[in-house]
Amino acid sequence: MKKILVTGATGAMGSPMLQKLLENPAYEVYATSRSPKSDPKIHWLQGDAKDKSFLNEILGCNNFDAVVDYMAYTTEEFRERCDFLLDNCSHYLFTSSARVYAEKDGPIDENAPRILDVCRDETYLSGDTYELAKARQEDILKSSGRKNWTIVRPSLTYNKRRLQFAIFELKEWIYRPLCHNSVIFPAQMRDTVTTMTYGDDVAGVVSKLVLNPDVMGETFNVSGGGHGTWGKVLEIYRPAIEAACKEPMRVREVGAAEEIARHLRRYEQYRYARGIDRIFSNEKVEAVVGHYNYTSMEEGLSNCMRAFLEKPDELRVGARKAAYLDRLVGETTPLSKFPATKQKAVYLLGRYGIIRV
Repeated sequence: MKKILVTGATGAMGSPMLQKLLENPAYEVYATSRSPKSDPKIHWLQGDAKDKSFLNEILGCNNFDAVVDYMAYTTEEFRERCDFLLDNCSHYLFTSSARVYAEKDGPIDENAPRILDVCRDETYLSGDTYELAKARQEDILKSSGRKNWTIVRPSLTYNKRRLQFAIFELKEWIYRPLCHNSVIFPAQMRDTVTTMTYGDDVAGVVSKLVLNPDVMGETFNVSGGGHGTWGKVLEIYRPAIEAACKEPMRVREVGAAEEIARHLRRYEQYRYARGIDRIFSNEKVEAVVGHYNYTSMEEGLSNCMRAFLEKPDELRVGARKAAYLDRLVGETTPLSKFPATKQKAVYLLGRYGIIRV
């Protein structure tokens, strides 16, 4: 039996990865979680995988054949751990991101320039935003002097708990139609092309890379299911939303994409990823694992939206973000959506411009 460890195993990509690995009878699957978990098929190791002492303990004692790492590190955190991770498994799979790529016309393959390679904005480069951190961590792996690693660059990944729209994450936009308000659509993004891949499909492809000798020291895009504009994505979501709300979905276009992105502290994501056309080549990974039957965006997004809307009451609405967006389009969110008195006060003060949100 081969012992496979998945770190960050409770996240959007980690959870389906566990299920894909369990399909292989030759694998004994281990996973980390900060909270107690119980599953007779999985060896759960309770602790924070970013804690070096916990990481040292589990890697030093278990002699893993492969580690599939879904943890999010700063560059310095990864630099401190890289050698130890490579020393303590036969195959280390590092989850990077397709966000590392610079803007490029046409399909983007693994040899395309990264933002880190071509950007000349010294102020931006002095930071360690997500796409820069992932690229720098890739470079740390490549300069390690070892080859027992594989870099995976998934495109924008979704599931029933993570359904992105334009610059917004799920909890920042879906509450609006559920409260009978309009969906806010940054007009600059309507015709921008995005590529979205179902999380289970990303896991399915990555599971085929584990312990494959042909992928050592290599980098792979994982992206499939098609691509389309953000306008198309919203139309895919529309039927499930209208069925749940029992009314037509209203859309308000606003010419404030950059302003909204800055307010959400997500400007770099808008500027270098979601606000530009993104189509990726999958040829390299398919040459190794063969053709994979990806879930189409139309099927996957609509099914995941319907699954989420079965329990929409679990959604928590952020008072500050709701106040900002409502003020932007002249709407209001019911105070019942904010359970605490302080949240109600923050919303009202922000919505009517008494405090800055």
